[in-house]
Amino acid sequence: MRFEIFQNHRGHPAAQGRVAYSGPISPARGDLPRIRFDLTADELLVLPPAERRITHPYSDEPGGGLMVRCYAYEEAFAEKMRALGERARPRDLYDVVNLFRNNEFQPEGPAIYDILYQKCTFKGIEIPSFQSLQVAREELESDWDAMLH
Repeated sequence: MRFEIFQNHRGHPAAQGRVAYSGPISPARGDLPRIRFDLTADELLVLPPAERRITHPYSDEPGGGLMVRCYAYEEAFAEKMRALGERARPRDLYDVVNLFRNNEFQPEGPAIYDILYQKCTFKGIEIPSFQSLQVAREELESDWDAMLH
């Protein structure tokens, strides 16, 4: 387990941590798989957190299931669009496409745009546009294989 506390680029405290775990497909030797945590105290939450059930298909699931508080779907979608516009990483494009294709949720486009607008305004950045993503397309394409495999 390792955590680092630092000042983010807006001058507020933040932390990043990694927790290694041993699971059913952990390697016999070498590095264990890790979960990465990015923690910040100055993020704008537009919608109240949603409670979602964690899928746990095994017989040791606690009574009542396992629940977690997380971004509402619309907020997660807007946050990924903001990240894609700000840093143009293939994993963000992958997430945006998969959120768009999700059949379980069908939010209204204007609702996601409103959340995106609020988040970009809070961070003092431009709202991503098709044109701005076209500029980043070459970088996204060149990094696609290296970052997603």
